[in-house]
Amino acid sequence: MIFANPTFTTLLSKTEFDIEHINVGHFCKDFSHLNTVDKEVFLDRTPILFNDRVKYTLLNDTDETLVKSIKSLKSNCKILSIKVIKTDLNSSELIDTFKLLNLKNQSHRQLENNIKDLIISGNYALNYLCKLRQKQLGYINKNLLTQKFSSQTLARINKEIDLELCRKKIIEKELFEINEINLIETLKKLKNINRKIFLSEIIENSADLEIDCINDIALIFNYIIKNNLTKPIHISLMKELFCNLKNEFKSPPSAKFLFKLISEVEKKKKEKMENYNFLIDSWGNRKERHTIMNYFIEKMGILNER
Repeated sequence: MIFANPTFTTLLSKTEFDIEHINVGHFCKDFSHLNTVDKEVFLDRTPILFNDRVKYTLLNDTDETLVKSIKSLKSNCKILSIKVIKTDLNSSELIDTFKLLNLKNQSHRQLENNIKDLIISGNYALNYLCKLRQKQLGYINKNLLTQKFSSQTLARINKEIDLELCRKKIIEKELFEINEINLIETLKKLKNINRKIFLSEIIENSADLEIDCINDIALIFNYIIKNNLTKPIHISLMKELFCNLKNEFKSPPSAKFLFKLISEVEKKKKEKMENYNFLIDSWGNRKERHTIMNYFIEKMGILNER
């Protein structure tokens, strides 16, 4: 099957389809109790079905026009349908793919909430097409909706997505009790400085640290913004540092104390080196890394003994 959007043709390159007349009762339980008739019906939109051993799943069930047409039927008649006959995707991945594909067939009233749900839930197809979650809304708007949303609307929706992801990650990781006012204020402060960064991603990337409150997260994002550490290599280095320290101490090190130590190192180094940055010039320098680790281990070890 060839899709109007070539990215979906690629995503479903190993999925094969066939056309068949299938009784609506096989994929819509509301019709299963009605008398089965041989009448064949053609709808404006074609159902796309996946038979997962037990029952048919309607993959494009978020196509509002299709669902409305099906509901208007009066009998368990046969509908010309597209059926998946072979695929390298599991049922969940197929469903996710068609949820994304069918965004263009949804009313504006439902569109925002459905997009937010896709991004927050970690939709398989969306993650495949655009790995960075903070860029997924822009990807959808550009590639699937032909710029339906304005930049102001995108900024608002992204903020709502980030806030919900923050709540989700804090609860999942049992970091600290959520103070809604403080969380919203911290998120607002971050967005005022840099709209592209997700606060939830900072929380996710700080999983190996001891985080006592939202102020610890604010400490980390302030450091990131102040030093312009927004590239993937910077995030990777930071995560590696946190992970190494956690492994060394067999427990998460204190975020407050770690960044206090980083500040002390930077203060000393800046006296000798112009434009010095700890993460890039010390931790990113393999020759200096061993010395840095020993320094942190010594200082944090003293803290642990107390």
